[in-house]
Amino acid sequence: MGFFSRYFLRGATADPLCALSGKTRIGIAGCGPSVGVTHFSIMTACYAVSVLRRRTALLEWNQSGDFARLQEVYGKKNVMDSTGKTFNILDIYFFREAGREQLRECLERDFCMVIIDFGVFREDIRDDFLQCDRRFLVCSASEWQLPGFAAFLSGNKEQGCRYEYFSAFGKRENTGMAERFLKVSIRQIPLSLDAFVITGESLSFFGKFLK
Repeated sequence: MGFFSRYFLRGATADPLCALSGKTRIGIAGCGPSVGVTHFSIMTACYAVSVLRRRTALLEWNQSGDFARLQEVYGKKNVMDSTGKTFNILDIYFFREAGREQLRECLERDFCMVIIDFGVFREDIRDDFLQCDRRFLVCSASEWQLPGFAAFLSGNKEQGCRYEYFSAFGKRENTGMAERFLKVSIRQIPLSLDAFVITGESLSFFGKFLK
């Protein structure tokens, strides 16, 4: 893990005021496949734990199997329950193959931040996604994926104002073009080779919209 992660996570504790301020539920979904939803979800959770000092749960509400691979690499010794599907990496509580039952458990426990990795946006998660306090949609500004993003926006006009858009791939110029023609605001996710590492750039990025 990098310097910033080690520095901020050292002695990190849950926010003592979280019980008074309430819980925040963040849903993260992709406008299409392979746009970096899980990577961005981990980046968000890492910032919540290490910088905001919020006790954070990260739920895998999709069928990708990414959390099982994460557990194999990082969390085999940090299993938190008898099912083996809950594990801890750098004070982030990961819930594999999660759904409404695990969400209810997290909301009843002392988590201040509950982040849900929905994977690719689909109709069967629409209601659960809209119930989140913050709804992050990850797109790609790569030339070959922009048409899919435009089609997504066209099919979701009624909820468009409820979403916050992010782009992990593609040129800044393409993002600007998409903003002008599609009439949305898109935040450019900074390059991150390791989702668990907090860099100066990611500090500045998250600090603008996540408090």
